[in-house]
Amino acid sequence: MLDVKIPIFDAVGTGENITKLRKQKHLSVREIQEVFGFETPQAIYKWQRGATLPSIENLLALSRLFNTTIEDIIQELGEEDKSSPSVILWTYTA
Repeated sequence: MLDVKIPIFDAVGTGENITKLRKQKHLSVREIQEVFGFETPQAIYKWQRGATLPSIENLLALSRLFNTTIEDIIQELGEEDKSSPSVILWTYTA
């Protein structure tokens, strides 16, 4: 059996990081919308408030846009925070 630590992400904390990094780069939501080619800015607003997380492809694009790492965007929860309603659990099955 594999011993894999399953990362648990704080969607709200991740959204706060996206907002912070966007503002540090002096980018508007509309500018990011244009970079991604989205018809509306709703996906970006959902990321920022923690309603959803960006896909792995969009996380990579955000990391390049913000000139940072994916790890600097994603907020991981500690063991004591697993009951938070903003948790998204990623599992690995073999």
